[in-house]
Amino acid sequence: MTVMKESLVALQPILIKTAEDTNMLLKAIDAETKDAQATRSIVETEEAVAHVKAMEAKAIKDECEGELAVVSRCLSPCIKLICKSCCKQTLHSA
Repeated sequence: MTVMKESLVALQPILIKTAEDTNMLLKAIDAETKDAQATRSIVETEEAVAHVKAMEAKAIKDECEGELAVVSRCLSPCIKLICKSCCKQTLHSA
């Protein structure tokens, strides 16, 4: 046997072990990739639900702000009227 052939024969168990380790790592990576894809799917679904809820909350907020604006426009003259009335009563009772 030549020196090179002897070296290759001597390295063969190491190469076989390295190939087995590599295959095990590839299987682990494949399993982790599948888990990550499943998690991604769940997150995307939850994100879509959260987006719908956020849009619903925004619609409620916008509606409340609109109603508040209407009430505020009506309230301001009422407060002025009450103040005038109180002032008149104070003047008449003095």
